Amino acid sequence: MISALVWVPRGASQNKENEIEDFISNSCIIGEHEEVMQESESDSSSVSVDDVLAPELNSLTHQDTLQENYERDQEDEEEKEDLQYRETDAVVICGLTEDEVSSLVFYVVEDTEDGPHLYPHHDLVLSSFPLSLAWSDVSSFDRWRNCRSCVAVGSLIPQIEIYDANAIDELEPVAILGETRVSRRSSSSAKSRTKRRPKKVDSEYHTDSVLSLSWNRNEKQFLASGSADCTVRCWDITTCKSVRTWAHHEKEVQSVCWHEKEPTLLLSGSFDGTVSLLDTRVDQNIPNFCLSVSSDVEAVCWVPTSWGGDASFQFLTTLEDGTMQLFDSRMTSSESQLSVALWSCKAHAKAVSACTFSAHFKGLLVTGSLDESLRLWDCKDNRPQLVKEWSTTGVGAIFATQFCQDKEMSNWLALSGSKGKLELMDILTIGDTLVQHFPECSQLDSRLYRNNNRSFIGAYSDDESLSSSD
Repeated sequence: MISALVWVPRGASQNKENEIEDFISNSCIIGEHEEVMQESESDSSSVSVDDVLAPELNSLTHQDTLQENYERDQEDEEEKEDLQYRETDAVVICGLTEDEVSSLVFYVVEDTEDGPHLYPHHDLVLSSFPLSLAWSDVSSFDRWRNCRSCVAVGSLIPQIEIYDANAIDELEPVAILGETRVSRRSSSSAKSRTKRRPKKVDSEYHTDSVLSLSWNRNEKQFLASGSADCTVRCWDITTCKSVRTWAHHEKEVQSVCWHEKEPTLLLSGSFDGTVSLLDTRVDQNIPNFCLSVSSDVEAVCWVPTSWGGDASFQFLTTLEDGTMQLFDSRMTSSESQLSVALWSCKAHAKAVSACTFSAHFKGLLVTGSLDESLRLWDCKDNRPQLVKEWSTTGVGAIFATQFCQDKEMSNWLALSGSKGKLELMDILTIGDTLVQHFPECSQLDSRLYRNNNRSFIGAYSDDESLSSSD
């Protein structure tokens, strides 16, 4: 399955000096060593070729060797070209678990004349099952000077691992947030709703799985995390220490989200059926408000500030019972634990496990569910209207979905789920129906791109991984 994904903006992915050559060289050395070992095992008792073959045949063998070297050089050049990032490349990072092995897979979304092309760039093995991902460029800080593209990974272990997303041959994280002496394995269940023993809250670290992550877009040294230990933490990556801890939730914290423009405002949503607004300007570690909702919280996210007006301080909450609700953070207070939603909608038959707003098309919302469906909504005027629905049987239950934030590719949506497949969908393929709801959309040359084989094989096809339901 692919349990989490995140987009890397175009131009942020850059190759490190000489890294590609070293990577290919090391791969060749390993390959040659394996060939030598195989030949040694099979020919250990055989007579040498020079003792049997005539000089003419030895000459032919030499020519074959030259041809093999030439073909290998050609393959190396092709591999080098595939590994070379371009300024126009966007990247989708996926948290994949396959045959009990977890890894990060980096897919390049290449902008070509024939439309975007999806292929796997590289991957790295993780120490535990990935549950959440967050990306940022933190190269402005001295400690992270060489890390223009970083991805933070939350998993079943209590630590947060941060990797250099541009390093194709690095096996270890560049930093770990949390107690590094604890076991790197965990038996905790990320989605458990059963009653547990009270969690022990540590003053410095998480003590259970890290279910959610959010990187502050304005103050990039701050990374927020929500954990199965029922706490929300704010980390300073310049010191790799936790600087704030909120312990007001009674169950696992499934989702956290920083405000896009207000760097001190943080949303948190929990399996205890509450949504909280946290403000880092408040000295006490208590929320500004804590709203009760009808079910376990699956996701919280702010409405894009690019929509303007009152929307800038509105936020969406999606729930385990299939409901989604929109609230205004200015219409709540610490005195009132209940707030009337601006609107509430039964979005899916099962949990609304993923949601994403379009920053470039005002009113456009996409939701994904464990019921194996994807829905596109028009949320303008506080009246959500269903525009389009797809069955996602090829992807399975939806665990993650996100729009590309680059304006040039803002019509592209990434989604993943229980069947371990990444899909990119161009929403402009909807055609006139979409334009009627969102006039700013212009029809472009569009296709559905899909990785329909093993996750390390990028492919695009027109089979029915997503089927439309009108």
